[in-house]
Amino acid sequence: MRIKFFGELGMKVGKEIEIEVGREVAFDELIKILEEKFPQAKEEFKAIDFYMVSVNGKMVKRDEIKNLKFSDRDEVIFLPSIAGGNVKAVIGKNFDLSVSNYDDFERKYGFFEKLAKDLAEFSKIKGRCLDVGCGTGVFGKIWRDVVGLDVAKSMVKKAREIIRDVVVGDAANLPFKSESFDSTVFNATIFLLPDAEKALDEALRVTKKEGVVSGSYLVGFFSYGEDALAKLGLKHRVPYGKDKLEKLLLELNAEISYADYVFTKEAVMDFYSIPAMANGLFPKEGTLEEKVLMARERLRNLPDNVVFRWGLFKILK
Repeated sequence: MRIKFFGELGMKVGKEIEIEVGREVAFDELIKILEEKFPQAKEEFKAIDFYMVSVNGKMVKRDEIKNLKFSDRDEVIFLPSIAGGNVKAVIGKNFDLSVSNYDDFERKYGFFEKLAKDLAEFSKIKGRCLDVGCGTGVFGKIWRDVVGLDVAKSMVKKAREIIRDVVVGDAANLPFKSESFDSTVFNATIFLLPDAEKALDEALRVTKKEGVVSGSYLVGFFSYGEDALAKLGLKHRVPYGKDKLEKLLLELNAEISYADYVFTKEAVMDFYSIPAMANGLFPKEGTLEEKVLMARERLRNLPDNVVFRWGLFKILK
């Protein structure tokens, strides 16, 4: 099988490779084979939903790719669906461009502060706390002794209005000594990280013995038990979706719970007016401004009220 890579995958794996699988394999199995063969590109393969795929010269739709079988006769091309091909860098850029919208949403609804309170209560955080992916500093409103870290420089600048100590940094390479904190939190961030596994390892490293690592992650919007976005033909794509993330968390002996919040249609539309969130619905289409407009238009058909479900986890060290 001949495979060509562009973007970050091309830099980490090589622009063109040939492998033999000896049989027909499904897409997920092919990605697993590539992960094992090229461990240096593991984080990019885990975020493969952010790449477009061409098979034998034909672009394949995302909803069709899971049904395909790949063999040694095929030529497969992976192209980044977002400029630059570096998932982590693009996520940071998207949030850099989302600061004002994120702040407007939070002032109107206070949602992320409520989520932070529920996470703190569930995980029984204590002492000096590291907030990984601190965003605009919401966690600093509910916990006094906090150090913030975020990959987006504009978010860090905003967070410093609330949290005294905030640094620009990478969740997968925390710039702190081992056992520096009593608690480490990922409030509404862990599912956005293409290298969530490494980020959790780093969190456990910098957390003291008998401390806690905890976080929250998006599960979805529901109406009468059904996926409200799916009924509109929409899917919020993230590097670590619920099933994938929970499998990882259970391997780390995490305790998992869920929290439900009632959102109006307007609140959902405002949530997806945050460019970084709209990009989750439309990773391949248009500019960030166009993604927001598309999201608001499609979401007009939502029920008047939906349940916004989040997962909560804690890992006792």
